[in-house]
Amino acid sequence: MKLRGFGILEVLISGTMLVLGLAGVVSFAAHANQTAGHQRHITIASHVAEMQMEKLLLLFADDARLANGSHTGLRYDDIGNLSATGIYQTTWQITTSSPVPGARTVVVTVTWTEAGRTRTTSMRTIRS
Repeated sequence: MKLRGFGILEVLISGTMLVLGLAGVVSFAAHANQTAGHQRHITIASHVAEMQMEKLLLLFADDARLANGSHTGLRYDDIGNLSATGIYQTTWQITTSSPVPGARTVVVTVTWTEAGRTRTTSMRTIRS
């Protein structure tokens, strides 16, 4: 019985398969990292929206921040702390006498830029 080594064709095919497999793993890891970053932004923005909503719900009914129309709030940094240059901008829309007289619909929106695109998340409630 005669033993032979691998031929050049077998080495090229197995090398190509190895490179393609590694490229797939690297691509998957990059996509997973990007998805995790996006989910982190959504989590922080949701937390910021919740904090702003709680602040609005604690105000007296005649407070100017609960007047009909659009309002711009504070900015928050990437861990949810107040920051003049933070990436998360809060705004809210008040609609009075909605859905019934004496009630207000409050919609808090948090906006940020991620990967060159503007992203938003919103939270809605009715305040009597």
